[in-house]
Order: sequence, then structure tokens, then C-alpha cells
Amino acid sequence: LCKLSPAPENYMMLARVYDSGGDLKHALANYLIYLKSDDPAMTEEMRQMVQQRVDQIQSILTSFPTPSSGTQ
Repeated sequence: LCKLSPAPENYMMLARVYDSGGDLKHALANYLIYLKSDDPAMTEEMRQMVQQRVDQIQSILTSFPTPSSGTQ
């Protein structure tokens, strides 16, 4: 979708879809792209809401240790 139409609102839509599906890594990536965009429709309230969710996802992703490869 974003390769065909890389509009900021598409990144936001993808972030929400990934987020609701539990794919936090892809959600985070798309939220960050959206925050860096120059979307004229993004209000300060929207920016704060997205930034808050980014902070939450980063906290979640860093709070769980990843298993070491090759160890059991």
C-alpha cells in the first residue's frame, strides 16, 4: 500500500492495523514514519497521541528480553 501510495495517512492506517493485530514492531515503524511526515492534517493533539503510543510500544518491546540464539 505505501509503495503504491506513500501518503502519511496510509502509514498511520498501517500502524493502527499492525497495532490492533499485536504486531508492535511493524506498528512502531509505521507510527514513527507518520510522526516524521509533513502531514498537514496532523494536529498537535494527534501528534501527542501518536507519540504517547510510540512511547508505550517502545516500553513494551524493551521490557521483554529476547531469547539468545543457540541457547536452550
